[in-house]
Amino acid sequence: MALYGDFKSFPVTDLLQWVESSRKTGVIEIEQRHIKKSIVCREGRIVACTSDDPSTRLGQSLLAQGKITETQLQDALTVHEASGKILGEVLVESGMVTLDVVVEHVAAKAEEAIYGLFDQEDAFFRFDENGEEPVYLVAVDLNVQDILLKGLKRYDEMNQMREVFTDPGIILARTAKALPMEIQTSKASQRLLSAVDGERTLEELLLHTRGSEYLVTRFLFQLYRRNMLEIRGIRPAAPPARTEQPAGSPEKETGADVSGEIELASRLMERGEHDAAIAVLEATSRAWPGAPTVRQMISRAEAEYFEKISRLLPMSSVPIMNTELNELACESITPGEAYLTTLIDGVAEIKSIQWIAPMRALDVLRNLQRLLDRGMIRLVEQQPLDPIASLPEDSSRGGVHDGER
Repeated sequence: MALYGDFKSFPVTDLLQWVESSRKTGVIEIEQRHIKKSIVCREGRIVACTSDDPSTRLGQSLLAQGKITETQLQDALTVHEASGKILGEVLVESGMVTLDVVVEHVAAKAEEAIYGLFDQEDAFFRFDENGEEPVYLVAVDLNVQDILLKGLKRYDEMNQMREVFTDPGIILARTAKALPMEIQTSKASQRLLSAVDGERTLEELLLHTRGSEYLVTRFLFQLYRRNMLEIRGIRPAAPPARTEQPAGSPEKETGADVSGEIELASRLMERGEHDAAIAVLEATSRAWPGAPTVRQMISRAEAEYFEKISRLLPMSSVPIMNTELNELACESITPGEAYLTTLIDGVAEIKSIQWIAPMRALDVLRNLQRLLDRGMIRLVEQQPLDPIASLPEDSSRGGVHDGER
């Protein structure tokens, strides 16, 4: 048996209560804005979950808490890719973190995936009693009533915060009021506050701090209410890319006839305009989140686009800024584009930037391509090191210098 819909018409509270009261066993698949989650149920209890949200990756979580550095994460991911070992195992074996730290962060990731459901009204879900359990599940054992209590409390808190933080483009700044000692001595708090520079928007802060939207927003909101932060202004969002519209489609208000949008997206893809096709499909998916043909078309368009853009932006190439960072304020760039410019240092290759950024690999490439198209960056191919020329002049005397691995 399969049950599907969206959380607007069938709220997550109703879904979880139905699972519990019916003692259901199966898999709930949730999709919202490219993020996919899977929740495994057994006899009405939540026993496992997984999420592909980049901001909840183990590496991003450890970075956000200051447990590891970006260089350490890059080194660990290099070993992970070469050996096939899971990242947590690599981090522990290398001595970067302890096993207890990894277990703690994996558990926090699992809880975030579940409690985050209460803030996803526009998400589409599917419950399948015969659903295949995804790989890399994180085991939990949660009672639905406990989830409902915590999840609804979190939902109410987010609504209160959004009454003040009304726009993702609001710009927060520090005030002269002194911070309490518990914040001054907290490495994670100081890391977050260091990103509040009076220029970045709330959306940009979420990217820079790599934390969950709920936890970061709650921390900033608490400081705002205690007059330690102020709202300096609102930066308007960059205008969306213009795309052609099928005749008669914008005014449709009923039903889920998306044939016009599918046809338009197909034409754009045939012309190689996958970015525009994805924009059309995303807008359609927001209007009709339950239309399976749209979701299938998005997956196809993204796969084709990723293959295409990967050829244009080789993983070994190094982005170089053509525009000074202080000049970017005059440019109309998205928060994602602005964040990536902070990772472009003339040394890091695209592959490394993908690893470090709390964004999907496709979104990293899309944003880099847009910066490239507008002349804000250029790409250079990284030259392989000459193993002899790169050695110190006295290296012929024997021994291994500190820079070698």
